[in-house]
Amino acid sequence: MVEVPLFGDFVPLGLGCTRAHAVAAAPTSWAALAATLTDRATALRANGVAHTRFDETVQLVSRQADICAFLADASLAERQLALRLWADRRDLSVPDVATVTAGVLADVDG
Repeated sequence: MVEVPLFGDFVPLGLGCTRAHAVAAAPTSWAALAATLTDRATALRANGVAHTRFDETVQLVSRQADICAFLADASLAERQLALRLWADRRDLSVPDVATVTAGVLADVDG
C-alpha cells in the first residue's frame, strides 16, 4: 500500500462509503427517477449555455424523464412491453409506446 500525503485542509474521513451510503440518495422508484431527471433538465436549461452538444444533453435528459414518468404510471405488463419496445427501437417516442402498449394489451385482455 502506498500512502499519499493530503495537502492543505484535507483530512481523512475514513475508509470510504459503504454500499448503503453510496445508494442512499439514489431514486428508488420510476416516479422518483423521473423527478430527479426533470430537475436535472430544468437546471440544465436554466444554465443557459447555448451549445449544440448542451442542447442534445438537455433533450436526452428530458426524454429520459418522460420515459420514467410513463413507466411510473404504467402497469407491470405495460412496463415490460415498453422496455422491450425501447430496447429494440430507441427512437420510439413515449406517445408511440403508450399507443402500442395500450393496443397490444387491449388485444390480450379482450
